[in-house]
Amino acid sequence: MDLLKSSSSEWMDWRWQYGHRLCRPEHLAELSGGDSSLVDEWRRVAQIYPFAITPYYASLIDPTDQKDPIRRQCLPDIRELADIHTGQ
Repeated sequence: MDLLKSSSSEWMDWRWQYGHRLCRPEHLAELSGGDSSLVDEWRRVAQIYPFAITPYYASLIDPTDQKDPIRRQCLPDIRELADIHTGQ
């Protein structure tokens, strides 16, 4: 993943990790196996619930597994915008 490329010293530096957080919905397509069909949904969720994922944490996501636990914790989900009382 191009977004996660760094030298080994950069990779181990928390400042580099913090400075290279993934916080744009467009970046998430790579984390989901190249599926860009969800970018619009992620954008809508991010307007209400901003997100940021460090490159290290993003590297732990299995892009082939839609139910990957870290993916489910870190990537926005359109269901987050549903009203819990009405389901809409």
